[in-house]
Amino acid sequence: LGNAKTCNGVEERILQSNPITEALGNAKTCRNSNSSRFGKFVRVCMDRSGVIRGAMIDHYLLEKPRVTHQPQGERNYHAFYQLCAGAGPALKKELGIRTASEHRYTGQSHCVTVDGVDDAADFEETMGALRGVGVSKEGEESLLRTLAGILHLGDVTFSATEDGSGVLDESESAHLAFRLLGLTLDGARAAMCRRKIKAGLETLCVPKSKEESVSSRDAVARVVYTKMFDWVIASANECLKVDSKRPAAGGEGGLFVGLLDIFGFEVMEENGFEQLCINYANEKLQLFFNDHMLENEQAAYQEEGVEWQYVEFTDNSSVIRLLEGRPVGLLPTLDDQCLFATATDESFLQVLSKAHGASEGITFPKLRRDAFVIGHSSGTVEYGVDGFLDKNKDLLFSDLTEAMAASTRPFIASLFEAASSNVTPTKGGGGAQQRSKSSQHVSVSAKFREQLGGLMKTLEGTDPLFVRCIKPNEDKAPALMNGPLVEHQLRCSGVLAAVKISQSGYPSRVPFTEFLPRYAPLSASPGVAGTERERCESLLKDLGVQEGMFQLGVTKVFLRAGVLSHMEQLLSDAVSDSAVSLQAAILRHLTPPLRLLRLSSRLLYARLSANLQKKRYLTLRQQSRACSSLTLLISSRLAARRLRLCRSSAVCIQKVVRGRQTRRRVAVAQARQRALQTMWAQQQPPPCPPPPPAAGGGGGGARGPLMWRA
Repeated sequence: LGNAKTCNGVEERILQSNPITEALGNAKTCRNSNSSRFGKFVRVCMDRSGVIRGAMIDHYLLEKPRVTHQPQGERNYHAFYQLCAGAGPALKKELGIRTASEHRYTGQSHCVTVDGVDDAADFEETMGALRGVGVSKEGEESLLRTLAGILHLGDVTFSATEDGSGVLDESESAHLAFRLLGLTLDGARAAMCRRKIKAGLETLCVPKSKEESVSSRDAVARVVYTKMFDWVIASANECLKVDSKRPAAGGEGGLFVGLLDIFGFEVMEENGFEQLCINYANEKLQLFFNDHMLENEQAAYQEEGVEWQYVEFTDNSSVIRLLEGRPVGLLPTLDDQCLFATATDESFLQVLSKAHGASEGITFPKLRRDAFVIGHSSGTVEYGVDGFLDKNKDLLFSDLTEAMAASTRPFIASLFEAASSNVTPTKGGGGAQQRSKSSQHVSVSAKFREQLGGLMKTLEGTDPLFVRCIKPNEDKAPALMNGPLVEHQLRCSGVLAAVKISQSGYPSRVPFTEFLPRYAPLSASPGVAGTERERCESLLKDLGVQEGMFQLGVTKVFLRAGVLSHMEQLLSDAVSDSAVSLQAAILRHLTPPLRLLRLSSRLLYARLSANLQKKRYLTLRQQSRACSSLTLLISSRLAARRLRLCRSSAVCIQKVVRGRQTRRRVAVAQARQRALQTMWAQQQPPPCPPPPPAAGGGGGGARGPLMWRA
């Protein structure tokens, strides 16, 4: 087990236990795709405040033969198919498992899948639930190895020698099965193919036949699966157990809610020891239902002297006496026969026929010498006695038990530690010794009767609520109702009788000592004299209750359905009216003080409101001024920034404009200069020789060259 504290609350752990028990204890049958093949009683323990503190699971009579044999159209337990479909490639390789149809224990009925069921997804849910209830990683691995080992064990074959002895065939399945179960090949061969016989002080080894070897193989598979199932339930209980620091939860004087999920009445094509135990449990529960819902109900009317017409119902007490009555009851007789070494199924049937040949509830068919017929409350069932004694003993021979206890797998060895000390010697010698040892062993039927007796004792101390499951049709089809089938189930289960009693009965019963003090205030004359019975009758008449709606017993008032609720409504209305009147009187008495208090409160409220409004106004004014100052500051800053921006832009524009104008004037001046130079060059005369100097130098003297004016 891992640490249970890692689970998300006790409620979650209780819910997580359900997928585990369904995977290992439920299977598909011809009538139900998820049939529970064991009984389960879950106690949800709580403290006085109603808080859930823990739970405990009790289980009853797991159907072991289903592990090795299933009728056509039915399946083995869900866990095998989930493992084959949901295991990953690495896990499949490690365990050597194949598809479910390839293994004998899961493929012999030719029904591998179920419509609407995903075995692979259910496998993941089951593994998560195992972790949720605290099973460790090692525990998970051991559980998967054991399941795979059982699958491979079903594929182990035997051959017959010339003298008829069984020989184990060495095959891959044999090696895988024994490796997973922690057995050696030689040890398994010796345990399954030979048996030890004690003759005085000597022990002889005698070979088994091929059929006996196959039976030994199947017996090992059934016992290993059963012990593994017990271990899983014990592990879940360890995680769900009530805290020892809270002894009041579910313990002595504590509270619990019990949920009983147990197999229903079964009628198969071939009915055996398992169906007898299942139907016996249903008879006990039906008797409890009859006593609680029918017999006790009508007895209460008779004890109180109420006029009542007795409702007939099917009484199954005679069937219970036939099955469990001592000394010649069917199950005690079966236990007695199991104590004798020479007893067989046929001898058991003969003893039963002598003891009950004239009984009404049991008959012995003339055309079949190995069966008997019991008339149950839900129908007649024929039981074949083949295997009754062996199934009731439920013991492995010492060779097989010792071999399993010596397994190299600690998990397997731990399952058989206690069983190795309680073994049965093989038939053959030492009859007195065999009887003494067998008498120390508790048979399956005795253990089941003891468990069932404890369950019934627990149920008798509770307030039970019954949920009847009715099968609408035999085809498992939706929206299809088979009227005669449903009516038969309702009639046999006592539901019709219970409905009839409920309709014609008085579900509400109140003692006189409680009825008068509570409802007397409703009467117009509550102080009327007379006996309690007369006063109750007068009160009911004052309230207008009709004659047929009630009856007066010796100590109680019996009321039809709805009458008590009507009276409670009248009482509630009267209490409300009285409360209103009382409140009005008190208010009238307290009017002056209340008026002064109301005026003072109004003045105080007005003063407080004025102060609050003044403070709010001053605060808002301060905030407004601060906002105005801040707005001005921000606006001036923004205006200055815009001014600087405009100024810099104007300067830039001036620079550009003035630069363009200057360049334009310079260009114009340069153009004019070039034009003047050109004209000058065009109008310049060719150079003239200098004139000769004037003779005599007289007169006005010499003149210089002529000058052009531009």
